[in-house]
Amino acid sequence: MIPAVWAVVLAWTLTSYLVSRSVLHPAVVYSGIWLFQITGLLFFSERFVPLSLEAMTVVILGCLAFTTGTHIRFAAYAAPRPSAAPRSIPVGTRRFEIVAVVVALSLWAQHNVFSTLTAGLDFDIGLVYARKLISIDGEDIYGLSKYGSPLALSGLLALQVLWIRGHASLKHKLLCVFFLIASLAMAVLSTGRGPVVFVFLLTGMAYVLAGPPAGQRRRLATLLASITALMFAVFWIMGRALGKADDDAGEALLNLADYLFSSIPALSVFIADNPVSPFGEEHGSNTFRIFHAVAAALGMSPPPPSLVQEFIPVPHLTNLYTIYLHYILDFGWAGVVLLPMFLGAVHGWLFRAAAADRRREFLLILLVISYLPLLQVGFQETHFSTVATWIQLFLICLMLTRRQPPAISPS
Repeated sequence: MIPAVWAVVLAWTLTSYLVSRSVLHPAVVYSGIWLFQITGLLFFSERFVPLSLEAMTVVILGCLAFTTGTHIRFAAYAAPRPSAAPRSIPVGTRRFEIVAVVVALSLWAQHNVFSTLTAGLDFDIGLVYARKLISIDGEDIYGLSKYGSPLALSGLLALQVLWIRGHASLKHKLLCVFFLIASLAMAVLSTGRGPVVFVFLLTGMAYVLAGPPAGQRRRLATLLASITALMFAVFWIMGRALGKADDDAGEALLNLADYLFSSIPALSVFIADNPVSPFGEEHGSNTFRIFHAVAAALGMSPPPPSLVQEFIPVPHLTNLYTIYLHYILDFGWAGVVLLPMFLGAVHGWLFRAAAADRRREFLLILLVISYLPLLQVGFQETHFSTVATWIQLFLICLMLTRRQPPAISPS
């Protein structure tokens, strides 16, 4: 069954590429992620439970729905036109200096919280303890200071675009380095291995997309090679610190494979115990949890379900179930088709809008950020479940850019 599914997804990936003519098109990326997942299961099938036909049907339908959504927009709408007054990054440094001060204060506050919570513990033991408080107990240990992370990431990406395009001064470059260091430090303090990789992934995507189109494929190949090596290093080093990875490099590599390819088997186990209904049973409480969270804060409803899922054996324990778990719980088979198709339409529009005018640096930064939830679809749902983060990044990027007036032609 897995080879047949692999062939279907491969054919759809190639079709998406032939239509879009870009390996970075959201349809190609989305299909490529599932192709990567299924390829991994082909090579490491003995390490996982058998996959069910229903789970593989979910993967294929969702993949076809998303990619179809991106391409439908080509036929339904004209390509976005170049803007007369594109929203771009200003060359002044005042707003970046203000953001740098806020980021520095946030990092200082997070460090103080972490030091107080883990006083007397070694750093690695402290990370494990903080991880328990955040992930298991659900405590918001950093409070308002956690908002320094999206500030640092947005500032980093904006300044990186200026740097790549040759518009950055020495002060811009120094601030860019500061934002990189701060982003990585806060990613480590968040106790997750993923956030550390995400910082490099976002800066890598900015490197690929902000440069001239001529060398884009070469830059993408460099990024893929670098991020693969980096992911192994981060997952091994931080995994050892958190007690999640073996000391032996070979065993650590197998641990990484278990992490990367366990989500489809987990979905298969879940579906075996909870067959997919036509329209779901939880009516959006998981997918659109932000509205339930706001209502709960106002005392109008009970708290929304936790984002941390239960661990199940596949046969090793995992709590990642792919992007489709929430859609299945809330909307059943209808959610597997309609929600990915909607997301495909949004990603497709943003890709075309940013490509239509390279001066639209605001849209370019949003496009870079949009690859983060897109690249996580093989693991978990982050488009809707962390929409508050995307709103924060959108508003910060809006603040860091401005609409440039059209140039006045000499008479």
